[in-house]
Amino acid sequence: MSGRTWGASAPAKVILLGEHAVVFGKPAVSVAIGLRLRCKVRPAAVSSLNGIPLTPHNYSYVSACLAKHDAPPTAVLTDSDFPSGSGLGSSAAVTVALLAALNASKGDLKEDVVAREAFEVECEV
Repeated sequence: MSGRTWGASAPAKVILLGEHAVVFGKPAVSVAIGLRLRCKVRPAAVSSLNGIPLTPHNYSYVSACLAKHDAPPTAVLTDSDFPSGSGLGSSAAVTVALLAALNASKGDLKEDVVAREAFEVECEV
């Protein structure tokens, strides 16, 4: 990651059918909606999310994304049209947007790679 800032975004989602089924590994029908979470990454002295230093006990999805990329200390900045905990997929959105920004910082942004990595992070966390 060079000294510049890299960014990406991901949509919120709603689950139309099967919301509780996904907890048991069953399929659901979901759709992206017009709200987005934006994520920027840049090199930093200490890894953080919106100015809060990362520890082994906070922001597990962000930490897992950075670990997957073996990222140097990184400042992660997010801005969202929807609040976390709203049931609109904020964890998934931050995971996808962060992985896309990290891949872009390496000059290798491929949607299939971001999708695979996001699935792996979801399974790990």
